[in-house]
Amino acid sequence: MLLFPGFVVLLFYQASRPVHSTCTQLSHCACENKDGGIVNLTRIASTQTDKGAPFTSKVDVNGAVFYYNPCFSFTQPDPHQPGSKACTPDENVAVCQKNDDLLYNVGTQKSVRFSGSSGNNLKVTYASIDASQTTRISVVELKCDESVYPGTLASSGEKPKLQYNLVFTSKCCCPDACETAASSSSSGSNLSVGLILLIVFLVLLVVCFVGGVLYLKFVPEAKGTFWVTLPALIK
Repeated sequence: MLLFPGFVVLLFYQASRPVHSTCTQLSHCACENKDGGIVNLTRIASTQTDKGAPFTSKVDVNGAVFYYNPCFSFTQPDPHQPGSKACTPDENVAVCQKNDDLLYNVGTQKSVRFSGSSGNNLKVTYASIDASQTTRISVVELKCDESVYPGTLASSGEKPKLQYNLVFTSKCCCPDACETAASSSSSGSNLSVGLILLIVFLVLLVVCFVGGVLYLKFVPEAKGTFWVTLPALIK
């Protein structure tokens, strides 16, 4: 009977274990962690698409500057390229790069993909393909810092070639810090596998106990069987 308490301990251990998994994408602006908590960037995104991106990086080691709007495409004005359509809503731009006085769309809103989870390397990846079929990728690490609002953008270099690595730091990168009504309407928090097993086990235990009592009551010849000796076995 030593296996019985051991099984119960295992179930409680599984139920209490933290769950680390990919943050499930809810939209191109939000994701939900498996163990609860929604990361939502909608509140800090700019809807004024003709005013340029709300977040701009400093010049990096390669002489590039990046512009970022996490939820809505935008137009990045450039006096050196009047009429340029490289970074405009028509191109569905999420991340724009300026290098050698030229603008490049380095990630579209529609291509966004979330990976990792809060506290475990949460990132959003964007991609774009230009007229010459050149693919550019922007990987934005979402860094949680409750003291930073609305946010800061920094470039950590181009590696490998045509992959631009950025770090976006904001309170809104923290779970539930900037949740909106739209994201909160999503499904409730998910139960861990261990907790589900524990619930099933307890239900089966109650069913077996009640079934045993009824069996003893309505089947006289059952007296002296397993159900009578069960209390002594548990001791």
